[in-house]
Amino acid sequence: MSQTQTPQIDPYLAAQTMPAQDLAVDPKFHNIRMVTPVGRFPYIHVDAPFAIPQPSGEPGRPMFSATLMMAPGTEQNPIIADLYRAAVAVADAHWPAIQRPDPQNPSNIITVKGSALFGIDAKAGGLHYPLRKGDDNYMRDPQKFGAWRGLWFINSGMNPKTKSGADQRPVCLDERGTACDPKLFYPGCYGRM
Repeated sequence: MSQTQTPQIDPYLAAQTMPAQDLAVDPKFHNIRMVTPVGRFPYIHVDAPFAIPQPSGEPGRPMFSATLMMAPGTEQNPIIADLYRAAVAVADAHWPAIQRPDPQNPSNIITVKGSALFGIDAKAGGLHYPLRKGDDNYMRDPQKFGAWRGLWFINSGMNPKTKSGADQRPVCLDERGTACDPKLFYPGCYGRM
């Protein structure tokens, strides 16, 4: 007889709280400035752009990127709920009600808000949802993603060039809020995004 084990969440992550947030969307840039709770970075590339290998085996486009694992929070400290509300608000501000072909029946035209694009596969014109359950990765490969059980994770990426071609890079701050060397961040370190 087998028993299901409850995931052991890192006690340091479980004790973290979400900083107070202003979930107002900036009308010019369609973004929300947020700070996540402290989490653990299983993958982080902020010192140099990194090309993530694609399923085809070819290297992808080099980008700065980070993945942050976080505890789900509690009813009194709704970490994931705040991040979800921010993602929905930004998507709705950037893509207000647009008309698209229905993915199920392309001959029909439907009106979709930006947040509804999260439910559509990216290959069918939907959006890649950045906030997901670590349990999904664990189910795919328990050996590789054993530490992800019971946690949520968020991905972020940044092109090394702006649309106008100027260089850009992520801003890296230490615990006091002063600029620091991006090489201080390594896979497995704790931090905020």
